[in-house]
Amino acid sequence: NKYNHLGTSTEMVVNPQNDWINHISKGKLISPSELLEVAKIMNEEFQNYHGNFIQEGPGIFKIIANKIEEKIINTTIPREVLLCLIRMRTYIRVRIINKQISADNHKRKYNKKMSIFTNRRVTTK
Repeated sequence: NKYNHLGTSTEMVVNPQNDWINHISKGKLISPSELLEVAKIMNEEFQNYHGNFIQEGPGIFKIIANKIEEKIINTTIPREVLLCLIRMRTYIRVRIINKQISADNHKRKYNKKMSIFTNRRVTTK
């Protein structure tokens, strides 16, 4: 593993908590570290920057990474990992937007066919 310090193996935890990860892992899973907190901050900044869509322009990943790095001062998360989180979140957002567009196109196509059969224009809401 390239970044071993990003989590602790559950078999190495000194005082294991009685939570789901320790119950199910049998010592083989990695418990969340500060990376989980950074991911939460990243998601907030991502939402603030992009809103419901994706902003266009050069250097979007770096802009969001800089905003996140301002908020996470005492962490040891490498910038490469941070950029990977941002990139993955962006791909997830693009996939969601594409699914919405596909559903809207399907609805329009269906309504167009129905308007031909019924001689009325069907509106979408």
